[in-house]
Amino acid sequence: MVRSAVVPIRFSKEERDSLFEQAKSFGVSLSEFVRRAALKRRLPPAPAPQINRDIYQELSRIGNNLNQVAKKIHEGAVSVDLELIGTLSELKGVVKSVGMKVLGVSGDSETE
Repeated sequence: MVRSAVVPIRFSKEERDSLFEQAKSFGVSLSEFVRRAALKRRLPPAPAPQINRDIYQELSRIGNNLNQVAKKIHEGAVSVDLELIGTLSELKGVVKSVGMKVLGVSGDSETE
């Protein structure tokens, strides 16, 4: 969509700075933030904080390790009882669920 109409609007320096910081927290430009606010459009979800992304990355590593253990069990390379297999499967689900919550993603999309 080409935006060619200009609507002049004035803010105090403090108001502009506040709006800029809010826009930055949502990962959008100041213009996009003001446009969405004025037109009552939904803003994108704020990006997850760096600490959450770091935790998600570590949880992904743990999940990958669980997948490797499960693969070895299914190949018969490691002998275990059915209770351990169930526990590992449950743990994998918990790791994935916590990872999604850390990133602020809701829902139960099971993709492998």
